[in-house]
Amino acid sequence: MRPIPLRQLEDHEILAGTLQSYRSIRRQAAGFLRLLAELDRRQLFRAAGFPSAHQFCIERMGMSEDQAFKNLRAARAGRRFPIVFDMIADGRTNVSAITILSKHLTRTLGESLLRDSAGMTNAQVRSLLAARFPQPDVPTVMFALMTPAAETKLSAGVSEMTCKLAVRPVEASNPLQGIERLEGLSIEVASISPVPALAYTRIAPLSPASYALQCTLSAAAHAKLREVQNLLGPRVSPSDMSQVLELALDALLQQLERSRKAAIRRPEPESHADAESSGAAPTGPRLDTVPANARHIPASVRRAVWARDGGGCQFVSATGHRCLSRSGVELDHVRPVALGGASTLGNLRLLCRAHNQLEAERRLGSEFIRAERAAPR
Repeated sequence: MRPIPLRQLEDHEILAGTLQSYRSIRRQAAGFLRLLAELDRRQLFRAAGFPSAHQFCIERMGMSEDQAFKNLRAARAGRRFPIVFDMIADGRTNVSAITILSKHLTRTLGESLLRDSAGMTNAQVRSLLAARFPQPDVPTVMFALMTPAAETKLSAGVSEMTCKLAVRPVEASNPLQGIERLEGLSIEVASISPVPALAYTRIAPLSPASYALQCTLSAAAHAKLREVQNLLGPRVSPSDMSQVLELALDALLQQLERSRKAAIRRPEPESHADAESSGAAPTGPRLDTVPANARHIPASVRRAVWARDGGGCQFVSATGHRCLSRSGVELDHVRPVALGGASTLGNLRLLCRAHNQLEAERRLGSEFIRAERAAPR
């Protein structure tokens, strides 16, 4: 039966139908969050080939990053306080409001906060939290708004410019630019850097070749950054913080590649596998040799595994989905050492943390893994 065209419905039918549809959406949303909470608790995303519930929501369910974040926050809050699901179902709250409340939903305050926030808009929920958990005033920042003439001068390489000045508080959604020196209405731009107004790191692309980075540093991290800048001296411009960070990342990357991948700078001797294919005499260590210590993984084997697997998780789900996460990947024994597995190239692969744990539970049993984790070290 074909649906009746909406234009043929009376006003009261449209109004009633809209309200009825939204009530149904709320109930479905609550049911979905209950399922998502249980999926997250059982970590079923691992068997589906994903390293986290957040990634599962984005890639498998088609959510945006923000949707995935909010739904998981609400689902986890509902797992701790089941009343959350009922409140969403009957319209007393919504996923966004629960996301705002989530970090304050402790065992002692959770029930009262949920009860007091019932029926509130997001703005009212924020006001409630501000009253319950007052924060210090944000600092006032003075920054420059360049006139078109000043922008033209800046593009021509002129460092002195006339600017309009504005005063406004730091806003979380507005990365502000710092000022080195003010002289009346004249400003000398010695460096331009974002004011750390956010408590978390934000990375946003500006162009195909550049990114904006905004984060909050601890006092200790700031002191280290300045010390590195001082030690670099004239090698780096005082205003070019991005070059300081890139040099620091280069040094850290080399250190991590040596410790995680056993990377080396000198050419690697020809392996036995390569020598057999070329007919030459092998000069490097055999990658299929079993070490005396079964848990010890030779550096040459680590390098070969990382090169073969491309630095990505090799887990494949029953439906054929390959994880390929590159975050926190670890060397995994296909046949566990506890069951006689060796640290050879053929018995090693890269897995992300979630799938390494999943495979360990599958092969050794969940109870054994829990006992191992609980055992004193």
